[in-house]
Amino acid sequence: MLLACAQRKANFAIVQQLQKKSTASIDVFIKGDVNRIKELLGSSRGIFKRSAGDIVIARLTFPQIAVLLASKGIDRIEAYPQRSVPMNDTMLINNNIVSIHKGTAPLSQTYDGSGVVIGIMDTGIDFTHPDFIDSAGKSRVKFYWDQNQPAAGNTPVGYDYGQEWDQVQIDSGKAIPATDGHGTHVTGIAAGNGSAESKYKGVAPKADLVIVSIDFSTTNATIVADAVDYIYSKAELLGKPCVINASIGDYNGSHDGKDLQAQFISNLINLKSGRALVASAGNSGGNP
Repeated sequence: MLLACAQRKANFAIVQQLQKKSTASIDVFIKGDVNRIKELLGSSRGIFKRSAGDIVIARLTFPQIAVLLASKGIDRIEAYPQRSVPMNDTMLINNNIVSIHKGTAPLSQTYDGSGVVIGIMDTGIDFTHPDFIDSAGKSRVKFYWDQNQPAAGNTPVGYDYGQEWDQVQIDSGKAIPATDGHGTHVTGIAAGNGSAESKYKGVAPKADLVIVSIDFSTTNATIVADAVDYIYSKAELLGKPCVINASIGDYNGSHDGKDLQAQFISNLINLKSGRALVASAGNSGGNP
């Protein structure tokens, strides 16, 4: 009787455990009359956790689940083994990056970011992460400007704020890694080389990196334009084409690309060939 009821009202994972006479406690989804479910949980000493509509999340032992399955007012009880895993590796497949890395036809060669600079304007980077270190043990971050640091002897030339470090200074431990993970995450998607977890390789795993940690608290209206100028100038110094990613933004400006900051950045892009800039589209950060 119990088995027949379970097979009708419960999913296979629960039926299996009932057949094994398990006494373990698990969190389950229960569909039915919420007031009746709460009443049954109280009498069976189950734990009500929360509800949404006619579905309750509760913690029960399998003997308690058996009691509820035999009760009126219960339509369904389900539980699932936790098998979730990080899924960022599917980005490479869904965006055809694997084929690009392999140079699959109709491409005539492989593309992996070699000979290109990727500039990231964000919250900075944890440059100690293995994905940003090359096979020789050197940092892939060629230059790093942290706009949040006070002016000092290593404030970048042409600017009067922040501090910068080159690859040698980064490798010698003189630079300050970021503690906010957003910039590190974004850089990993764009250019992680998979040293930490080989299947989580980024789009351009062999690109050089120029990073700017944006000062989001300043009233200086030119920080973004300064960052674009800085990255392109460093790419020119390295003699390489450059694409900048800006996973940042706000609601200010003309929204038509005609405000002076937008025109300034466009002028920088158009000044030389081999320059591009992409900006995020989607959520609006902490704005309501």
